[in-house]
Amino acid sequence: SATMPATNASNDVVWHVIRKNNAFKRPIRAQRKRAFSVERGNLMNVHTQRQSGLANDAALDVALPADNTPRTTVLSVKKRKARNAPAAQWRAVTLKRDFRRVARSVRGASRSVRPDLRRVALARWSRVYRYNPEAQVRDVRRRARAYAKNAEADE
Repeated sequence: SATMPATNASNDVVWHVIRKNNAFKRPIRAQRKRAFSVERGNLMNVHTQRQSGLANDAALDVALPADNTPRTTVLSVKKRKARNAPAAQWRAVTLKRDFRRVARSVRGASRSVRPDLRRVALARWSRVYRYNPEAQVRDVRRRARAYAKNAEADE
């Protein structure tokens, strides 16, 4: 029996097929040259070949969990060998540690998957952390403690 090839099409061919029309593309009406994209694995949400999670064999994604659980983040890595099995393409890991340890995990994942996206992945993690509901509560508590401490020092 004949075995199926590892990939059906190259990354360039996939990009040329999806670049004009796909379900994840969000065009900006005022600017015809720029478009956003909401696909998984697109860290900057920009519709370009370099950032695309669909047109690249290797990609990673940092996001809040679907149920919006506080203090958790989902780090997803696209597996290169599962190109023909879209349901099994992504391996997701839930991270529940503090900011620095999750940043270390994101840095390590980007180093092994896409080293060129390390800074973008860390920026995305920072943004995801900022909009996490528990992080906002922690920041309010920290600011209140600092304000109380300064008020005591002034007296």
